[in-house]
Amino acid sequence: MFEFESSIVEFQGTFRNYALFIPADILSKLPQKGRVRMEGTMNNYPFNLAIQSGKEAGKFFSISAPFMKSAKLKPRQVVIVNCKIADPEKLEVPEEFSAALELDEIAAKTYHSFTTGMKRSILHYITSAKSSDTRIKRALELMEKFKYDPNYLKYRK
Repeated sequence: MFEFESSIVEFQGTFRNYALFIPADILSKLPQKGRVRMEGTMNNYPFNLAIQSGKEAGKFFSISAPFMKSAKLKPRQVVIVNCKIADPEKLEVPEEFSAALELDEIAAKTYHSFTTGMKRSILHYITSAKSSDTRIKRALELMEKFKYDPNYLKYRK
């Protein structure tokens, strides 16, 4: 388990978001090759994020505006981070999507053929909806696309 303090900074990446830079002493204890996902809390708010690398910026967690709002974080705020290396294959499948997968064997087979990263993107799209009705709607729309849209097939393993 790792614990450190760091300040949130505004960061101009591909999208406007925020960054929480990881101290060098913590980075030195982490794997140096490949993408590393961490899970834990920021000021007691749970997260599961991959460590990002900036060309000249160093290594950081990219934090979205919705995450900032949910965690009640502000730019320049000092944050206490408690984290550990996450299982890169572990995915939290929301109930609405799990039920949809059980109802459609063909679409489920397509979903299970995707890479973990693609699955994580799909799950984020579903869980980012605030209401259960919207999550259900998104899950069902995706099931149809998995069956009939050949563009989804390019994301398979």
